[in-house]
Amino acid sequence: MEPLSATIQQNLLTLLAYSEKSGRIISKRLDPALCEGEHRLIAELLINYWRQWDAPPGIAHTADLFSDILDDKNNRRAPTFRRILTFMRELWEQGINEGYVLDRFDISTEAQLLKDAVLRSAEQLQASQELAVPEIHRIWNEMLRYRKIEFHAGTTLVDVDSLFDFLESQYSEFPTGIPALDKREIGPSRGSAFLVIAPTGYGKSWFLIHLGKMAMNLRKKVLHVTLEMAEEEVKQRYFQNIFTISKREKEVPITTLEVESGELTGLGTEEITPEFTFHSRYVREDIETRVHLMAGKLQNVRIKQFPTSALTVEMLDAFLDNLEVTHKFIPDILILDYIKLMKTDAKNLRVSLGRTFEELRGLAIRRNLALVTAAQGNRTSMGAEWVRASHTAEDISLVQSADVAITYSQKPEEKKRGLARLYVDKFRHDEDKFGILLTQSYRLGQFVLNSMELEPAYWDYLKEDEVADDEPEEEEDDE
Repeated sequence: MEPLSATIQQNLLTLLAYSEKSGRIISKRLDPALCEGEHRLIAELLINYWRQWDAPPGIAHTADLFSDILDDKNNRRAPTFRRILTFMRELWEQGINEGYVLDRFDISTEAQLLKDAVLRSAEQLQASQELAVPEIHRIWNEMLRYRKIEFHAGTTLVDVDSLFDFLESQYSEFPTGIPALDKREIGPSRGSAFLVIAPTGYGKSWFLIHLGKMAMNLRKKVLHVTLEMAEEEVKQRYFQNIFTISKREKEVPITTLEVESGELTGLGTEEITPEFTFHSRYVREDIETRVHLMAGKLQNVRIKQFPTSALTVEMLDAFLDNLEVTHKFIPDILILDYIKLMKTDAKNLRVSLGRTFEELRGLAIRRNLALVTAAQGNRTSMGAEWVRASHTAEDISLVQSADVAITYSQKPEEKKRGLARLYVDKFRHDEDKFGILLTQSYRLGQFVLNSMELEPAYWDYLKEDEVADDEPEEEEDDE
């Protein structure tokens, strides 16, 4: 049988060494002969460890398994083993998409079985002609019995552990940093679609960048696909959001929420002096220093621009394959800014856009990643007091296919004060139809500074709150 790809080998060995759940599955299914060179010996020793202890060797014991090689100064293989083991540990610490790795192993195993069945069938036909038909049937029946049994056997109602694994991680793995959402576990999740709906120029891109930063802070791998802004412009916004960088060297007015006993009692204001701006004298040195300190997290964010109206789901799928094989980068979350700018059929836009969104959600399921994207509100959404899912431009089926749909609303007087409102219009798994109040500052790159569930008294405080109107909070770069 042909060896597995180098990337799959490295991922499988990492899970064998460090993952209790996935390592147990792999230890029972992986044939070390599918690995090449040093990887084969590493696989053999890790599998033997599992058979003896029924647990991964982990950080404490993985290197010990190879001490006879690593400690031998005359062993020429020692540097290679040391490099592989170091890479495995770094890969585990950075985070690895276990479900996707198991899926790729499953697909590779099935491909090997298919190749083997084809070759054996051809040999039988060549040797025995029509007399080989019974043996060929046996070969293919044997292959079909093995087909997809490794990781897709389903679940049973007595498997309580899998239920609680789901409850503990599925909707809390990617927090939004907005308490009213996080306490209800409303956010991106693997195999699902998180949809943001807002009028043109009302902060969709800032929301997506905020979610990317939140995932990055948890050392998740983030792929941010931009179909409108240049990669460097998106990078600038990430730096603004992560490091709270202002574009201008002046104090920034911010609206504050005055809260007592959990209830809103008024709106206040304060001014923040940014530590530095993009026009500061030593801004390059400041950013380079911060990037160096946060390199372990920042390297998990990859930004990729595709031409507007050119990207298809098939192209995106191929790009993800290339990232995995060439750069060993497997995203945990895919942020797409935004779906309408993908390639669609202009003659049948509604159907085409809806089908594209369904295919994207299927890609998220297949690759075990969280999908986050945005949709544009129609013209009436710009004047609406509350943006709703019904304001979605082009195709309401986007909302129907989404697992979470959140709208963004902002009246002119709120925009001047750095205030905005979110509305959870759809949450497939629990309570929805409620509003959230945000304070924000796009000058500082912050989609959300503070937040709370919206209360009826807010509207009275908004009318009472008088803020000097010499300059709006941010008239540019809202999108």
